[in-house]
Amino acid sequence: MKKLLLIAIAVASQMDTYAQVVPNGDFENWNSTSYNEPEAWETQNKDGLSRLGIAPVSKVSGYSGFAIRLQTSTLNGDTSYAYFSNGSPQGESGGAPYSQKPSALTGYYRYNLPVNDTALILVLFKKGGSVVSTDLLKIKGTGSQNTFISFSIPLSLSVTPDTVIIAAAASNLMSNVGVQNGSFLELDQLIFTGSGITQQLANNEFENWTALTNDVPVNWGTWGEGVSKSTSSYEGTYAVRLETTILSQSGITTGQMTHQGPKGGRPYTGNINDTLCGYYKFFPVGNDTATIHMQITTGGYSEGSGNKIFTVATPNYTYFEFPFQAGYPVKADTLSIEIQSSSWYSTQANVGSVLYIDKLWLKSDPSVGIFEIGNTSVQSTSYPNPAKDVVFIRSEKNISGQTILNLYDVSGRKTEKIDFTVNANSVTLDVSKLSSGIYFYEIISAEGYTKNKFIKE
Repeated sequence: MKKLLLIAIAVASQMDTYAQVVPNGDFENWNSTSYNEPEAWETQNKDGLSRLGIAPVSKVSGYSGFAIRLQTSTLNGDTSYAYFSNGSPQGESGGAPYSQKPSALTGYYRYNLPVNDTALILVLFKKGGSVVSTDLLKIKGTGSQNTFISFSIPLSLSVTPDTVIIAAAASNLMSNVGVQNGSFLELDQLIFTGSGITQQLANNEFENWTALTNDVPVNWGTWGEGVSKSTSSYEGTYAVRLETTILSQSGITTGQMTHQGPKGGRPYTGNINDTLCGYYKFFPVGNDTATIHMQITTGGYSEGSGNKIFTVATPNYTYFEFPFQAGYPVKADTLSIEIQSSSWYSTQANVGSVLYIDKLWLKSDPSVGIFEIGNTSVQSTSYPNPAKDVVFIRSEKNISGQTILNLYDVSGRKTEKIDFTVNANSVTLDVSKLSSGIYFYEIISAEGYTKNKFIKE
């Protein structure tokens, strides 16, 4: 499209004070945290970083070389449990190939387990997909073990397996009893022993680590291992990418993610009847579905909720609308938005489903949306309307300084953005190259805001 010809402009002399209820809805702003991940092992780091900003698993000096440290952390009433494994501790999936019969797992540990907390080390063998032995070491806390000492876990294996899973946690995840903030367990040199044993797990001495970065969108909470910043965006530089992993579906929330699920939301005093708008791409595995859940609350009590479900593979960004309303007239105080890559009860059959989301806004929000013409600080008019080649936009007040003009088509797609400095009260747009249809403009400056629409013949 030919660049719009900008001659002069006017916008409001006073910007509306209006709460933006989908902050960072374009996902351009992210918080990034660096951390280290042990090669060949799965950890709780992504979840801990996403929810609390804390990596519960880290690299430390060990009995020899490096060791792995697991530390339980509690913040704002939520707990980040620290564990690592090479598969599901329930034996549902994962693990490393193993075809010998060791009699023990040995290693070195040190710990700080106050009060009644209990660290755990689990060894589980499988054969043909079925669990054939499970052995558990419980390290009960009454204080600290400040230097590395050796340990040995006798193994009850009676048949030759084909898979082994090792997992460890700094607190008692089995019964969730006595969990203490700051409890830690450090492990080094996990070695299978026994007659004729030659097989060991990859990186069993924790010498190899990968430096990674965890990205979390500003003003959003996250859950799952598959939340990431993507340059495959509809508009701007970034979008959010949600992928279902072997551990769970992944999601984002305008509230806070806890072990009981998403809680809270964003302050909201807007319309009880509104519409969430945005763009998405969806790559489901099997018959998977992705979901957006919205809920209006007052004083912590739900006044209305609903789900937007994506069921069909959509390889290109597609516009969507999600109307919502309270069950009856209320004065709402909170709106929560939760988006996830799979159905609420995802299974292993859903692993690999991917959802992209970009450019979210509410129709009633004048700082983002463009369909509701009200809520401007001054009026503006455009003529002729319909227009063929040129549209004149005039405002009732004059401003000066840095100004932005955004132009949108009827689907909400931004077709033009112009930044400029001006001291006037009118603008002229060359629209001769636009396709026929309805268009919306918004003009923004530090001093004011106006918006309206016109029809292109």
